[in-house]
Amino acid sequence: RVDSAEGTIISQGSAISSLQSGLSDAEGDISANASGLSNLTTRVTSAEGSITSISQDVTTLQSDLSTAEGKISANGGAISGLDTRVTSAEGTITSQGQAITSLQSDVSDLESGVSGNASAISTLDTRVTSNDGDISSISSAVTTLSNRVTDTESDISANASAISGAVSRVDATEGDISALAGRADVFEVGLGAEQLIPNGAFATGDLTGWTAAAAELSVVNKSSVGGTVGSTAPRLYLLEMAAGSSLYQVRVDKVFSVAEGNRFSIEIEAAAASGANGTVDVLLEFRDADGGLVSQQARGMTVNSSTWSRPPAQVITAPAGASRMRTFLRRVGSWTGSLYVAEARVERMSQTELDARARIETIEGSYVDANGAISAVEQRISAEYGDLEALASATAFAEAGLDGIAAGYVWKVNGQSLLELVSVQYGTGGPVSTFKIAADYVQITGIAQIDSAVLQSLTTESAFINNLTVGTINYADGSVQTGKIQADAATVYGIGGSGAVTNNSATATEVVNFTLATDVVTGLGVLGAAQIRLDDVAGNFPSGFEINAFIGGVKVAEYVYSSAQADPTARVINMPLSRVGITASNPEVILRIRNMGGKGILSSNVWALARKR
Repeated sequence: RVDSAEGTIISQGSAISSLQSGLSDAEGDISANASGLSNLTTRVTSAEGSITSISQDVTTLQSDLSTAEGKISANGGAISGLDTRVTSAEGTITSQGQAITSLQSDVSDLESGVSGNASAISTLDTRVTSNDGDISSISSAVTTLSNRVTDTESDISANASAISGAVSRVDATEGDISALAGRADVFEVGLGAEQLIPNGAFATGDLTGWTAAAAELSVVNKSSVGGTVGSTAPRLYLLEMAAGSSLYQVRVDKVFSVAEGNRFSIEIEAAAASGANGTVDVLLEFRDADGGLVSQQARGMTVNSSTWSRPPAQVITAPAGASRMRTFLRRVGSWTGSLYVAEARVERMSQTELDARARIETIEGSYVDANGAISAVEQRISAEYGDLEALASATAFAEAGLDGIAAGYVWKVNGQSLLELVSVQYGTGGPVSTFKIAADYVQITGIAQIDSAVLQSLTTESAFINNLTVGTINYADGSVQTGKIQADAATVYGIGGSGAVTNNSATATEVVNFTLATDVVTGLGVLGAAQIRLDDVAGNFPSGFEINAFIGGVKVAEYVYSSAQADPTARVINMPLSRVGITASNPEVILRIRNMGGKGILSSNVWALARKR
């Protein structure tokens, strides 16, 4: 056995048989170990490398390496995808400490935002181009700015239109407005009083702003109001005050605070229906701080014409102790027919207005009559020009050849053209001269002669003939030609008559009947006469026969024969007719007979005359 071991055993102290048995077991283990080493060599060769040292179980190591290879393969795929993404980004990612997947998602959202931002920048660039200018800096939202600029452009457009209209107006007046533009608004504000009635002109079409209205009061459209009142009404809606039996009113809904000495201007514009009359007023009721009545004051106007009237303003002053004021619009006095109110105004007067009114009243007090005005003109001419010839020369204006004016002169006082002389070269019949007087008063101290040709031309004009009114005129004998005045110009007449008419009854038989013209003046009288010829056949009339005449239904004459009539000379009867105070506008004239006993009249003639104007 020692030979087989290819070595020398120097010393052995144990039994050789036991050693041989142990070596046999070791050879089996060595054989298995050799097989394991062979497999390990093969694995190392497959791994294409060398394993220097392994101190653990190679089997377990082989299993761990298999799991790692799977993760390494997945990691390689992710690295390949990242490389592709970097290439697509056309750039280099130096360092990334977070997950590439999350980064890719964020970059995608950013691209969408960048796209929207680019579109907005493009729109803004277009807007700047449209504005023909550059925008240096905008710190607010462009959308909001756009809306505001649009509104501003609209206002600028309207303002430009208004300025254009104002310039045109100045051009139309052919002059310059200098101080007026700067001071008119101040004057207007100073004089502008406070209108206290919110719906004083009834523009809402109802009684908005008013309360406690009487049943007789209502707001109507002027188209529903007949006659002159409706056709000439100054406003669309009117307050109708119907006929009533006693005072009625409507109150302004608001109660106003006042103080002692406050002054209020009252104005009413009103008209009356045909035949109506009455009084319309505004009543101001003043009360103290506790509600107690201090006083009541009213200002108004009498309304009895269909012509709209607006008298000058009347003033009421708040009394001592007044703290509150209520306002009423009333109808008082007569209540016949309907009255109409276009506007009622109550204005609280400012101190500026009071001062201005005082100045105006002072100016009005300095007005002069006709004599004073003429005297002032004469003094002015004498003081500055010496005579009229010098005045005419001083105010001569240049010839306007294009207008056909050959020459002309204008005399002015305080900017008003009082006398104008113009010579026109190309009139219808040659050169024409015109002299115009525009003074308020003209006084002629000498003899004024008007050529007869002018008078003849004037008398043929219909405007002159139809509007000439003469109060009293004296005609010389024989100066009025027949036919120049119509037969019914001053009076109206009627005539009637009959032939033979018989009667044998107590019932009257109508012989004559005619009506006077319908334009007879009511309340005036009628004058006339009747002539009746009785039957002249032999025989007596019965006693008590009657002949009666009537005017406007009233008996004005009668002939009664109480006994038998035998005298043939009394066969013609003349009866005067007259009546005063006629109420009918078309009175009738009637002749009747009765109790004639079978007899009658042979003929009759009746005439009547009534005043027409």
